[in-house]
Amino acid sequence: MQRELRIELGRAWLTAEDVGELACGSRIELDSLPDGQADIYLGLRRIARGEPGLMEGNFCVRVSATASPGQYVSDAPWSGGSRDAGEEESTCD
Repeated sequence: MQRELRIELGRAWLTAEDVGELACGSRIELDSLPDGQADIYLGLRRIARGEPGLMEGNFCVRVSATASPGQYVSDAPWSGGSRDAGEEESTCD
């Protein structure tokens, strides 16, 4: 069974006027993530983090931290944020 993953590189906040002015070729500046990591989601749940990069000319993300098997990473901030009780995170070396 295949599941769709979503990878979030950053966020942007636009006014309604800015959204109305979007056209082909428009560029949206993203808020950069403080540690350069991208969040990886399965559905609405964050399950991992990774480092954005390029592989054979395509964008990719190298996984650097994952939730423990059977667990999901909470939506709490990663930089010193708390996790849900009983939730564990493992980092990749």
